[in-house]
Amino acid sequence: MTLHVVLDIETTGLRPGVDPILEVAWKIVDNDLNDIVKDDFTFCGSMLINNDISKVNELLSENAYVFNMHTGSGLLRDLAVGPVYDLDFAGRVLSEQLAIAQGVTGDYASPKLAGYSIDFDRKMLLATGGVFAEMLDTSRESDRHPNFHHRLLDVSG
Repeated sequence: MTLHVVLDIETTGLRPGVDPILEVAWKIVDNDLNDIVKDDFTFCGSMLINNDISKVNELLSENAYVFNMHTGSGLLRDLAVGPVYDLDFAGRVLSEQLAIAQGVTGDYASPKLAGYSIDFDRKMLLATGGVFAEMLDTSRESDRHPNFHHRLLDVSG
């Protein structure tokens, strides 16, 4: 069995290292896309990410499409009322969930990252330089977090 982390992020734009990540969400599943469950707990998460809201508004003012999308979905409202988390905290939560899911399944191989346009999400997370970047850097082993497999599963058409 191979674990997959189906991941999605929301950003203010398309520039890694420039446009901040506003939200990160994931779900850990098996080969057949079944939830990995332990004691009625499904391994998933969705976290709003703490950002300088004035910088977010400034960047969104440059892109009406993204501004309207995030306003319509309620993401901008949610960011204003919180709770919001540090991106590294979100990465540590995912890392802990992966370690537990690996123990539940007995599969300690590198999990595969999956999602819609997942290479974009991977590049954005790598550019942050934090916990997510450490887990996504397939060129070196991490002693603190599970490393992802180098192959990506992109579900975009």
